[in-house]
Amino acid sequence: MNCIERSIPIPAYESFFDKKTLPRRYFIFFDVLYQAGRHNKQLWKVVTELNGGENQIPYGSCIFEAHVMTTLQENYYKWLFLLLSDIDEVKDEPFESRFKMEYECEDDELPVELIDYQEANNCLDGSVEIYFDSNEADKQRLFKVTTEREEVDKLRQQQREDLEELIKSVRGTHQTMIETMKERVTYIREIKKGSRLSDDDIKKLVSVEKKRLIQFRTDSNKDHDGSSPPENKKRRIQNDHNSRCSDQKVQFFQQTKLKLDKEESEGLIASWERIYKYLMNKIVKESICEVEPVMKEPSKMLNELGKAVDLDEIMNEDQNLQNRHNEWRSRTTT
Repeated sequence: MNCIERSIPIPAYESFFDKKTLPRRYFIFFDVLYQAGRHNKQLWKVVTELNGGENQIPYGSCIFEAHVMTTLQENYYKWLFLLLSDIDEVKDEPFESRFKMEYECEDDELPVELIDYQEANNCLDGSVEIYFDSNEADKQRLFKVTTEREEVDKLRQQQREDLEELIKSVRGTHQTMIETMKERVTYIREIKKGSRLSDDDIKKLVSVEKKRLIQFRTDSNKDHDGSSPPENKKRRIQNDHNSRCSDQKVQFFQQTKLKLDKEESEGLIASWERIYKYLMNKIVKESICEVEPVMKEPSKMLNELGKAVDLDEIMNEDQNLQNRHNEWRSRTTT
């Protein structure tokens, strides 16, 4: 919503997943979206602030982060549709004249102001930059921070160029979905403003329309133009390997999990969490006195993300993580 009000393009979701090349954009994913998926703000706060951030307690696991990334990509357009079709939340003028996605920006057309430096969505001050040091031998210090003006400007320009290249490489795969979403948003908004349908009928209509915008649908669940809703997913059948997840979703999750496993083995995840704790305790905390989530009142997308991550599938992982946190806390108090 902040992006729409300020005419800032909605970020490409692929840009949230690359901590090495786009660390400032990944910071938003980690601090806002991943934190929302964790379901436990107090636990996040403890991990961040324990011993002033000088601890090695992890925020989660590769399997959980892969779940959050998969859920985000699967539902990104659906969540945007739900927000934009709400006539009480988004007025006509902002939607019609200000809504734009980064995928719609042609080469060299990205505006100067992006979500990366928007205070409402990123608590990291614009005078600070994170960068990956490929020459660093210490795996705990692969990510570093700089406040040197010349270096900050250079890093900001490089990340912008990398973002432009990323958008250019994926832009073509999004145009049909964007057009479909805008058409359905306009359709629902017109119905809400002028229809005599009951609230229940409108809810049913919205439920049908939002299914058109779910990613990872198989060919059997959509037309060639991507405009028809998917069939109901089938629940797991005993002694059968069919599940409620499409093959595309399973494949994306597996690939993402393997990528994160590799990053973990190379020290990237531990190094990122170390620099994140440093930033939140030494830089962000100094400016706001107390570390708090960026969005005190989560948007509908964050609420949906928190609910959509499949807790049943990661319940054992989450319990193991809780046990590890308790173990670390007991060590520090003895």
